[in-house]
Amino acid sequence: MNIHLLPNGLFRTAAIHRGLMTTSRRPNKNDARQREHGSSPVYRFIDKFSLRLGKLNNVVKNAKKRFYLAIFSTTKTCKKLFSLTDQLLGKTKHKLNGDKELCNKFSTFFDSKITKIREDLEFQQTNNPLRDPSFEGKKLEHFTAILEKLVEKTIRTFASKSCDLDPIPTDLLKKCVKNPCVLSYITSIFNQSLQSGAVPDEFKKALVNPMLKKPNLDETDSKNFRPVSNLPFLSKVLEKLVAQQLLAHLDKYGLKNRFQSAYRSNHSTETDLIKVSNAYGR
Repeated sequence: MNIHLLPNGLFRTAAIHRGLMTTSRRPNKNDARQREHGSSPVYRFIDKFSLRLGKLNNVVKNAKKRFYLAIFSTTKTCKKLFSLTDQLLGKTKHKLNGDKELCNKFSTFFDSKITKIREDLEFQQTNNPLRDPSFEGKKLEHFTAILEKLVEKTIRTFASKSCDLDPIPTDLLKKCVKNPCVLSYITSIFNQSLQSGAVPDEFKKALVNPMLKKPNLDETDSKNFRPVSNLPFLSKVLEKLVAQQLLAHLDKYGLKNRFQSAYRSNHSTETDLIKVSNAYGR
């Protein structure tokens, strides 16, 4: 059997080569008749090849479908779903490795942005005639003391992510939280914070990372970046414990807006869309 080696590394037999050279010319009535009756070996080979290629494409398509369905079926939250989608699409977070001058530039920009937001909020509170300062619901007068069991349970619900400001890694803290001395000390810090109504100064610190909003934006313009704060682990635990008491108070006295979907358990943009569709889609 004679083998013809092609420039791109492929090969074909002499029969296929002669057949392809024949089909490269203008077809005539005799060629159409041969293809219709299947008398040409080249046409029979092309038909078989096309059939098997179609079967192969269907197998690959079904395999990809099963693969992606198996991956997405394991995701239970929208956050994990978007994160997984970014990984499959090859999207990565863009981080800057700058010097001290660049860090000071971002710090000044973010500080000025926060100052402007506070000024706008104060202006709206003092100049909004539609704002009603009266409140007829039950006020949250004070926070209740937190038990050690609740602190331990809350700590274990967090992912083992650490911040450079943490005194010890988070995974090590989870292993040591069973110790009565460690758990009692952490619980005491949280309860003193709730009783005094003040957050410890160490909990207010954060490592701010400028993240580019979109990959194609100009990196020299500070407006194209958003600040992402990496907080100490215990500050996030305290924040969650406070949120639990606040949400329990809102639920107990019916202070939530019934149309609110943000920052509510078992609610999301999907449930909000369903409400709108049911209300206006009839």
